[in-house]
Amino acid sequence: MLKAPEKKPSYLELERKFEAQVKQDKITFKDQIEEAYFVPNPYFSSDPKYCLIALEPSFGLQRELIKVEFLNSFKNFLIHYCAYNYLCKGSFDYHITDISKSAMKAKEAGAPGIRSLVYKNWLPLLKEELQVLSGGNKHTPKVITIGKTVQSHLENCEPPIKVAKNVLHYSENNNSRFMKYVAGLGSKSSLEYDILFDNVRVFGIVLMKYLNFSIEDMDYKLNPANGIFNKDGFSENRKNQHLNRFYYYKTEFENISNQ
Repeated sequence: MLKAPEKKPSYLELERKFEAQVKQDKITFKDQIEEAYFVPNPYFSSDPKYCLIALEPSFGLQRELIKVEFLNSFKNFLIHYCAYNYLCKGSFDYHITDISKSAMKAKEAGAPGIRSLVYKNWLPLLKEELQVLSGGNKHTPKVITIGKTVQSHLENCEPPIKVAKNVLHYSENNNSRFMKYVAGLGSKSSLEYDILFDNVRVFGIVLMKYLNFSIEDMDYKLNPANGIFNKDGFSENRKNQHLNRFYYYKTEFENISNQ
């Protein structure tokens, strides 16, 4: 089975800069941020065609379980599933990251004005990240922002970062938007939730093997007894919400891929 490439030296150096900036954030914003730490992103490709960008990592009570960003919820695995299958047509030709790599409590990250202050130091590092991923200037990854807030920060910094497309964030706050979007699709092939759930979980195995995760980590993330893939833990309403997310990202990513 194919494995993810080794992180190139320039990316490893960049991760050291990320860690240093997190330490600086803890000093600079000690009155606003109770706790912050660096969480690495999954590394799928050294020169990806697409780069998906969100705001920043966040954590709840189980901070010690968050070892890698974007692999900590069913919604995370769902967006990977759609990116792999519909954006990249069956390949890991994408990168996923945040503006800030400083993981903090969601309540603190969302406090008025804090993002604008924190991002001043992170946006230059994001630009450097895109340059490192450009494959020696062969091409720059097409940027897909995950949420209007991300798009605004990227397009209003100096110099601005070109955004190819914005998609809705997978947050619960967008449930009504996903539902409205899917209703507007009209006729669509029906997919039972159980089939989608099983497909995403099987894909999770492929993804984590590709990233060379340990058996122990894979078991924690993918074991049905765990909260992420505990099918019995989802209400019918929650299942429908996940289906709406699936149809949204499937359609949007197919449209982007076909452009």
